Amino acid sequence: MKSVVIVEMGSEEDSSSDHGRSVSDGGAHQEAVKEKDWSNDVFPYDLGRRPLPSLRRSAGSLVEIEFEEGPVALLGRRRVPGFGNPWFFADNDGQGFAAGAAVISFVCEACRTRARDIRSLGSALQAEGMPVPSDILARLDEAEARADTTPDAALALAVAAGEDLVRAETAWREGGNAKPDFTLGICLKPFSNGGQPFKDAVAETFNAATIPLTWGIVEPEPGKPRYDVIDEIVAWCAQQGIRMKGHALIWHSFWERDSWHKNLNAEEFFQRSCARAREIMTRYANQFDIIELINEPVQAGFGWRPVEEAIRETVAVHDIVRERSPRTRVMINFYDEEETWFAKNCLFPRNEQSLIPVREFIERCQARGAQVDILGLQRHLPCSLFDTRLAIEQWRRWFGLPIQMSELIIPSSAEKPALQTRNRPMQAPDRVWRDRPWSEQAQADWVAEFLPFFHVMPGVEGATFWGAADAMTLWHDYLIGHVNERYRYPWMAFQGLLREDFSRKPAYEQVRRLSALWNLKDRRQAAGSCSR
Repeated sequence: MKSVVIVEMGSEEDSSSDHGRSVSDGGAHQEAVKEKDWSNDVFPYDLGRRPLPSLRRSAGSLVEIEFEEGPVALLGRRRVPGFGNPWFFADNDGQGFAAGAAVISFVCEACRTRARDIRSLGSALQAEGMPVPSDILARLDEAEARADTTPDAALALAVAAGEDLVRAETAWREGGNAKPDFTLGICLKPFSNGGQPFKDAVAETFNAATIPLTWGIVEPEPGKPRYDVIDEIVAWCAQQGIRMKGHALIWHSFWERDSWHKNLNAEEFFQRSCARAREIMTRYANQFDIIELINEPVQAGFGWRPVEEAIRETVAVHDIVRERSPRTRVMINFYDEEETWFAKNCLFPRNEQSLIPVREFIERCQARGAQVDILGLQRHLPCSLFDTRLAIEQWRRWFGLPIQMSELIIPSSAEKPALQTRNRPMQAPDRVWRDRPWSEQAQADWVAEFLPFFHVMPGVEGATFWGAADAMTLWHDYLIGHVNERYRYPWMAFQGLLREDFSRKPAYEQVRRLSALWNLKDRRQAAGSCSR
């Protein structure tokens, strides 16, 4: 029995957005910034905030959503002046929306749900002993009172209150910091071509690092893996006492889809994938503190690797890691923690061999014996402290596992790159942060606000900056002329803490300052060992 709800999303003019507005970077500089229209991005979720398959039809600001079961919560995007385009849940005070209900005013309901979520966090913090500032509670009162009459203004009040509450929590927790083992990491993709300036930047600041192990990159030709490159990186990290994370034993990405791997049948792919995992975990036994079993499950392999094959492969590789490198912890790493990828791309009715939610993928792997130790949450351009906190707490609650912020990417410019190859490096999809164009100073300000939050957030073990440098030659020269040569380019333009010439941006200096404040460099491990 199919059900339908109709959602009024409101116009972009209601939220004071004109998509071509001028924004200022705190001085005379102004520029027109054209942003993507997210106004009709809205999807159904169950009351446990799992995404549901659906069909969506838009007519102006109205969106008709057809789904199989109800009642439903809604997740939608809304531009909020000063805060970008956050995602918002709307769940009718936890009761959801039933089929046939009156037209749902999304902005109004999102305001009420956001205010309730903020109050819930405030109550939890008060129970821990933190006083909640009275002005935050007053703004929530005002937001709830204005939700029906001026919903966009009310939503902006609620968003600001949530950001201020997380800032207050960060400051409060910093006073009693007890995270001596916090790992501050960086991706070592530029290691081969970054020379001494890159090595010095890593050694001066970071106590952890991610080492690329992508199959299509490490083994660009069948039977000819380039472990010599990995050997050099591993030896250097061990010498520096830097904890290592391997990225990743499985990643069903275009690096395999476009290379020789695409010619393997399902059984050949499985057997060779297991053999590769066995080889890596034997060669580097107990040297990795963490190994990613699979990166971006069902997200990267969508339309290429069937779900059941991915689960079988993940469980088998898990067993290999436990056998060959028992002191290494295993991680599943993914992006889009709100699961909008599934919500946008799932078939209706659902085809379980085509796509399932990441949460369900992890649950199925666990049911078959894969004991996941840690979850990696990627946050690419996270603009909201409260949204990020909500995602962390949600995944912790679902699985009871520690969290690594595994891929932080924040640009220092939203300009188009001078050179692109097959959309790499891509232009930053969000042009502004809190109505400021991305710049080197905005990137540094983001670090100053978000990194202390990750450092004190309960359950978060560490954070890794994925954008190491802006250079267009980030990996070894052996890929020149190969179909995967574009791997050498950054994923996003201007994503690095270091510039194209490996000089240091203000954001790097901000990271270095915090690392010194927390004594992270002095807490490195003994050379050649992992933490367990």
